[in-house]
Amino acid sequence: MSFNRLSVSVILGLTGFLQGACLILMGASSLTLKSSDWSALRDDQYGSLFVVMVIFAIISSVLTQTWVERFGRARVYCVGYLAFFLYVCTLYGLLLTRGAQGPSYILLILANLILGLGFGILCAMLNALIVDWYPQHPNMAMTGLHSCFGIGAGLTPLVVSRYVLLENWSGVLHLLLAGFLLVGILSLKVPLFAVSSNNQRSGGFLKSFFAMEKQARFFLLVILLYGCIEALVGNWTLSYLNDVKGVSLESASTALALFWSLLTVGRILASIAMIWVQPKMIYRMLPLCMAASFFALVQVEGARQIGWVYVALGLSFSSFFPLSVGIAAQAFPRWQAWLSSLSVTALMIGVGLGSFMPGWLRQQGWLGLTEHYQAAVGGALVLGVLVFLVTRENKPI
Repeated sequence: MSFNRLSVSVILGLTGFLQGACLILMGASSLTLKSSDWSALRDDQYGSLFVVMVIFAIISSVLTQTWVERFGRARVYCVGYLAFFLYVCTLYGLLLTRGAQGPSYILLILANLILGLGFGILCAMLNALIVDWYPQHPNMAMTGLHSCFGIGAGLTPLVVSRYVLLENWSGVLHLLLAGFLLVGILSLKVPLFAVSSNNQRSGGFLKSFFAMEKQARFFLLVILLYGCIEALVGNWTLSYLNDVKGVSLESASTALALFWSLLTVGRILASIAMIWVQPKMIYRMLPLCMAASFFALVQVEGARQIGWVYVALGLSFSSFFPLSVGIAAQAFPRWQAWLSSLSVTALMIGVGLGSFMPGWLRQQGWLGLTEHYQAAVGGALVLGVLVFLVTRENKPI
């Protein structure tokens, strides 16, 4: 069992790594995709790509548990995995539509539709599987899994920046395609589904959602707001730093890479700290750190100082989402599978709002990115209040 658990952990970690790389690829490539040499996207068009991704991620994450109960975990997992593979293949079409805004935009819409379907399914499946394999330590296991996700997300801006400087953006796609092929082959040799799930059949999304305890649904609201704030950093950093702060593309990409890298480091440190510190205490502290980091970001100037702020942002965001899922699953074990799916739904709704609204409002000339980053300070403080409320009752967390 110990060898099986190790091999499953490696495969799930590698899959999370590739998933993180794909999810941040658009944000890391934003300036390239918006350039006239490639797709010439406007701000509102760029933001709409995330709306499509989010809509289909919401649909698939809501339906994932129902599909699992009907078709089995293995088949649903494979569909989610293959969707990521197809996403990368679709992006190769940009090589054929380069410089043509209309066809490139349609192709990117299709690619993000596929990405949304795959992310909604695969993220929910990974969350559920890691908790099934580590039922006694769900918070540490969930944090470890999402650390792998963060490593993939952290490396992607640096890799993309490197290939853009070499005028070979498609090289990133070659790496991703090779990674999915390799992990897919290795997955055939690993007993991912040897441990059965303890969750009962639920009877559908609406019935399960309204049957949940009020506090369980409150966790989903917390995750939704977090998704809004995270999307502002993940998908608008390059535009904010380049257009507002006057930072070069290379320095802005480095700052974004620092964010994802330190997010990963923070998750690793948090998983170690949980040996001595209650997860609930770490969970309550993170939103306050987010608010302080956003306040500093609005104030500072210069690439070096901004880089240090993104280090702080990464650490403050680090284990918030995995702790949200892990604490909720531990507090409400009956709804573990549904919370794994619905947490992705809530995250995607938040990411969609945080990705689309800045671009749309900016295009209309109503609010600039400066105002959005200033508002993030207040949003993080509100998140801190919600976290305190959701963890204040005497639950087994």
